[in-house]
Amino acid sequence: MLVGHATLVASVLLTGCGFPTVPERNPEAALQTDRLDYSLVLGETDWTATIIAIYTNTTGQTAFLPRCGTGGPRWVLQRHEDSNWESVFGPVCPDIFSVPIAVKPGESRTDTIAIHNPVSTRIVPRIRPDKITGTYRLGYSIRSAEDPLLGQQLPEALRVSNEFRFVRENQ
Repeated sequence: MLVGHATLVASVLLTGCGFPTVPERNPEAALQTDRLDYSLVLGETDWTATIIAIYTNTTGQTAFLPRCGTGGPRWVLQRHEDSNWESVFGPVCPDIFSVPIAVKPGESRTDTIAIHNPVSTRIVPRIRPDKITGTYRLGYSIRSAEDPLLGQQLPEALRVSNEFRFVRENQ
């Protein structure tokens, strides 16, 4: 009984100090991350982290992921804040037409998401260093047709990942 009480007190104290608990994996999410717990590591000029994201097309039709320039899919990092999801970071993507990534029904693709969050307060977009620790999710841009003028953005539930936690790690 005493051990259980101590565990509860430690859990409350850690959560109260800004350390959110690690979320449980949502197996229904079409976009999954390789882990549920990540650290943003401080380097000389930026905070860095790498997320492996696996998207599985569960729609029954080909899904089209617009590219960020000529590279991988467009993505955004969202932070859970005051019962809402706020977009806090993502690459600056040139608004040029490039052939989107086609993912057939039932197929999966894996992407490496490299986050380089600048330390400088003059560079945006960025995650504020005092707001790093928290619950996040990854969002992809996914459309129903290859032509961006014809295809609709898929519903949010089909474009966002499971929740995960970021903590700030100083080096």
